[in-house]
Amino acid sequence: MLILLLTIILVGFGASTAYLIPWSLLPDAIDKDPEKPSGIYTAWMVFIQKIGIGLSVQFLGVLLSLSGYKSSTNCLSSFQDLDQPLTAIITIRLCMGLIPSFLVLAGLITMKPWRNLDFKSESVGP
Repeated sequence: MLILLLTIILVGFGASTAYLIPWSLLPDAIDKDPEKPSGIYTAWMVFIQKIGIGLSVQFLGVLLSLSGYKSSTNCLSSFQDLDQPLTAIITIRLCMGLIPSFLVLAGLITMKPWRNLDFKSESVGP
């Protein structure tokens, strides 16, 4: 039980980082281009994020269908419906663990050469 709790905590840290990195880069992008209103950047970010979420859910559904996942429309049916083929279990594990890890790693590798050396923060206040 302790191992499960530690695993959940570690996965939570990783997932929160993956969700927060784009939002913490948004103010830098807005400050770098002061001629455009900040709402444009925020709107595009939310729009692209929603498209990505929609496409990933669709892709997951297609992969689960191809892997032989058995869906149930009756939650109170017998527990026989809960048995999934090994291919479906492997697909779920890949889609929920390995593939997101590779995508976060690819994002970090992409952002590594991005240097913001000429950016000077201005103090806000009186």
